[in-house]
Amino acid sequence: MTTCVWFSTESVALSTIATLCLTVWREPVQDFLYSYDSVTHTGLEIGDGVGTLLWAVSLWYCSPVQLLLLFLGRIDTDRPSDWVLEVIGRASGQNVEDVMYRPPTLVKLLAYAIFAGAGAVSSLAFSVGLGDATWAISTGIGACMAAGVYEVGRPVRMEPVEAQQLDVLWQDFSGFARKRLQRTGGCHESEIYKTFIASSPKYRNPETAPDNDTVRDLVRNWHPDASRSSKGFYRNLSVIPIPDPYSPAKVAASSDPVSAEVAQQ
Repeated sequence: MTTCVWFSTESVALSTIATLCLTVWREPVQDFLYSYDSVTHTGLEIGDGVGTLLWAVSLWYCSPVQLLLLFLGRIDTDRPSDWVLEVIGRASGQNVEDVMYRPPTLVKLLAYAIFAGAGAVSSLAFSVGLGDATWAISTGIGACMAAGVYEVGRPVRMEPVEAQQLDVLWQDFSGFARKRLQRTGGCHESEIYKTFIASSPKYRNPETAPDNDTVRDLVRNWHPDASRSSKGFYRNLSVIPIPDPYSPAKVAASSDPVSAEVAQQ
């Protein structure tokens, strides 16, 4: 289950830097780009290094394939660096499936080196292919801006503690749903919320109680086929009623010895 928060510090910073390069810093960047002594390609020079850095940063957050899929209406939730860190972690024997897992420093350094190499290849491809390091820098700026825009539309990463709390909440709700919910009938979402809170003492405190949106996500994950109206009414999902031991029918049955004996049989 994923909690979607549509802005992160990294994505905003990446987009801001790229935007500044195209607006406020436009003239200094242009002076640097078209400075013959700085970036004219006569070998490995400053322009190649700048292009390598820009391409390495952009590839860390977004790959060209992901940008292509964006035009087809698909947003990938994982960064290229996530996949690389996971592969390196598995290869080094790390338990990457643990919600509290964080890549060790050595794994991160190796991932940085891989993306630095990928950035160098991309930068040199433009510099050598077009004979001018200007292309490496300009395309690197464009790639960073595209990666920043892509990153804004990607859910932010949860902290390990938050992921662990969410996992515990999911386990508690799953146990509750198996006992008190049925995939038939209908009910209002408030009924599910109140029943869940009443059956779980740890969530009766307002500070620890999940909000309505979180419970709605839990329901969606537990029973994806349940349809919900705009007013919060569910179809194909309802709360299993608990018989009231003090109802008139129960009291009458318990006061009648014959009925009680039949009920026990």
